[in-house]
Amino acid sequence: MFSLIFTFVSVPTINSYAENNEKQNYMTFKAGIYYPESEEPEDFDTGFNGEISIGHYFSPNVALEFGIGYFDLEWSDIGYEWPLGNWSDKGEITTIPLTATLKGIVPFKRGELYGGAGIGVYLVEGEVDVYSDLIDFKVDDDDVTFGPHVLIGLNINISQNAFVGLEGKYTWAEEAEFEETVLGQKVEIVTELDGLIWTFNVGFRF
Repeated sequence: MFSLIFTFVSVPTINSYAENNEKQNYMTFKAGIYYPESEEPEDFDTGFNGEISIGHYFSPNVALEFGIGYFDLEWSDIGYEWPLGNWSDKGEITTIPLTATLKGIVPFKRGELYGGAGIGVYLVEGEVDVYSDLIDFKVDDDDVTFGPHVLIGLNINISQNAFVGLEGKYTWAEEAEFEETVLGQKVEIVTELDGLIWTFNVGFRF
């Protein structure tokens, strides 16, 4: 009698475990804010951040994730530089990050906690309007930078295939430089992309 009961209980458990492990891939849509923490320029505004990522579970505790995103930032700044004299600028940069992240995962009954670290390539385009004592002009240039990031997050399962979550990510990146030649002189505008990203996420396992 004991043997019959044990067999009846254990079969559904094994099937459930197998079904969960069939879904080793996932896709996540992320939307939130990019809070810049750079010192150049000093007056960056908080910007929008969006991302689509796709990942693979190597085990319940390890996953590798690749992402493509978008964020934009605006700023204004003032200063003095020869031969322009006193100047002010107002600019916007748009960035497309391409990222790879290795994640450590702690699963629980209704979801998972995770943390990770990775590297990103940032495709940056800048448009800056400059007003000075000497001349007004526009800088329109692009650059490519690199940098690491770390992240931490929480996912809650809303079904076997779908989940929602929150994520915090901090990025470090090399400076992006935008150049223009004005009156025979090279004008260079340097921006830093260090910042904190907060997103709300919706994902699907498959």
